Amino acid sequence: MPVSLNNSFFVFKSCLIVALLLAPAPNVSAQQAEYPILESLPTSLDSLREDQLKDFARNLANQATEIQYLLHQKAERASLERENIGEQLASAEADTLSSKEERKLLSQALKAAKRAEKSALAASKQVEKTVELAMKVAEMDSSDLRKNLPKAYKKIAALIPKPA
Repeated sequence: MPVSLNNSFFVFKSCLIVALLLAPAPNVSAQQAEYPILESLPTSLDSLREDQLKDFARNLANQATEIQYLLHQKAERASLERENIGEQLASAEADTLSSKEERKLLSQALKAAKRAEKSALAASKQVEKTVELAMKVAEMDSSDLRKNLPKAYKKIAALIPKPA
């Protein structure tokens, strides 16, 4: 039974889509390493001089800004991925040769991409509030700084994903 060119192309296109959907995201482990490593919070903040305390708070605020940048990048990548999959689905729906299975896979991938985008955008908004807090804490006087630094540290540490 001869195989038509359209059938071969369809099989190739379907296999390619499935492979792309099942393939892990590139540089997932490298993305994990991009997050800054937070210095541990000194056990006794009262034992630190004011300049040491201010330096620690400024460093913490800088690290929060780095995390903010990374989370904004992640949100942008998630949006681009969702748009790309949406375009693929629209193309597949317009193509009379695409199968129902192919459209179903793309539809599922689009739903997953939308969830990932929503999560990334929420994390991006959350980090903005945390950066504002870290900046405010870094500018506080000594007594307020000693009181609020642990709260800021905890919120910043919560933004860093746990290693798998």
